[in-house]
Amino acid sequence: GNWIWTLPFFKNETGLVRGVFGNWELSTIATLQSGNPFTAGIQADFTGTRCATDARGLDRPSIRPGFDASSIVLNDPNRYFDPNAFVLPLRGTFGNLGRNALIGPGLVTVDFAVMKNFGFKPLGESGRLQFRMEIFNLLNHANFNLPQRITFNGAAQNELPIGNAGLITSTSTTARQIQLGLKVQW
Repeated sequence: GNWIWTLPFFKNETGLVRGVFGNWELSTIATLQSGNPFTAGIQADFTGTRCATDARGLDRPSIRPGFDASSIVLNDPNRYFDPNAFVLPLRGTFGNLGRNALIGPGLVTVDFAVMKNFGFKPLGESGRLQFRMEIFNLLNHANFNLPQRITFNGAAQNELPIGNAGLITSTSTTARQIQLGLKVQW
């Protein structure tokens, strides 16, 4: 969602009062998104169905008894999903974890701007200058990328999940940033 609000205050004033306090605008863009679906996977060709040059799909593990898809996601950047909720299927068989069964972190960002408009006659009758202060990610909310989705190397039937399975190592947006600008309109 977004909005722009031209502040009505001091609109009818003249002189210095209008010059300092009039012609201000506020603007916001807010983005709220749910997370993207993803699939936990096995690095090796555990099912024996992929050729060596085809890396489009990952073999999927099975969900360990006692877990379901809703209890696997922990929402912690250090362990976004519980890798211990998975086991390797028997070699040559498919795991029971569905494709895109897990949902990654969502995205929340609010950008805000304060603008002051000044008439500027050298640019013509409609010429004006606009001073802008823009704040990106106003709330300084950390928006995380998808976690490491490889859960097993797939080298041995009874191996444990790899240590960084479920670890988030990066963000999808920057931290709060503030910029000042001058815009010329004619």
